[in-house]
This record gives sequence, structure tokens and C-alpha cells, in this order.
Amino acid sequence: LFSQKLRGPFVLDAGCGWGMCHNIFSSQGGLIVTGVDISPRMIDAAQEWWPDAEESFKVMSCRELGFPSDSLDGIWCHNVMHEMTKEAGRTALQQFSRVLTEGGILHLSLPCFGEEVGEKMDFVHPKAATKSPLSMWEHHELLAEAAKAGFLEEVILPKSKSSIHLLLQKM
Repeated sequence: LFSQKLRGPFVLDAGCGWGMCHNIFSSQGGLIVTGVDISPRMIDAAQEWWPDAEESFKVMSCRELGFPSDSLDGIWCHNVMHEMTKEAGRTALQQFSRVLTEGGILHLSLPCFGEEVGEKMDFVHPKAATKSPLSMWEHHELLAEAAKAGFLEEVILPKSKSSIHLLLQKM
């Protein structure tokens, strides 16, 4: 659905990790995808995993996107927003809005944590064994923050007990 809504070819995979979505986007033809991640180790892994697309991956924070304003047609942000503070998430939403063209599409997805909401500043990631923030967003809260950043809900996706999925359009 994300790629069907795009008005142009320029897509950002924000928080791309090792680049697992790269193959999905590249197989759709015509899309020019750049993956960014704050972790140099993840970008190194992406460049090793996808050697033909090595130039497509960059170390970059979602809070300080090094792209010109109004330069991207879509942003895919899968399982990233919960791994930063809510304040950092608000900054990322502002950056997403800045770099998207008018009518650009933002896909956000992140896990739900049952009844828990708020933030934990010393969450220990089970795979990385490092401490990092964990933000437990509620659907309506994330939608309200996206609206403040200049987004409208493009498609109402089914709510899930395990995750939040939003498909948004920049106004």
C-alpha cells in the first residue's frame, strides 16, 4: 500500500538496520531508496548484505536528516520510534515532515507494550545488551504528534494489540 501511494521515486528507509527492507523496495522497480541508521555497525552490515547498493546506505540520525527540504516522496520507518525518547521521536517527525514533498507518504510502525505507556530510560535491549530509551506510544498519542508535525492519516489501518501502523500524508 505504501508504494502505491507514492507520487515519486525517492524513498527513505529511516532506521534501516541491516537493510532488510531494501530487497522489498528494490524489487518494486523504479524506486530510489536510501537507508539511514544511527548505528555504524548496522550500516556496515547493510553494505555487506547488499554490496550492489552500498552507496544507498548512510550513517544518519532520524533527528538530523541530511537531506534537502521537500526532497523525498516517501519515508518508511519500521520499528524505530520506540527506540528513542518521545522528545527525540517528535524531532524525528518534524524532520520527516521537512524532507518530504507536499503529499509525501510516511509509514510508521512500532510495537505496542500492552497496558504500559510512557518511557523507560534504562531499557536493556535483549539482543544488544546495551541500555537505551524505550518509548511506549499509544496509537492516539502518536497520531496527535504526527498531526502537529504536519501529517494527516492517509489510510486508516487496522489496529492491532501488538503493533501500531500508520500511513500518513504530509499536508
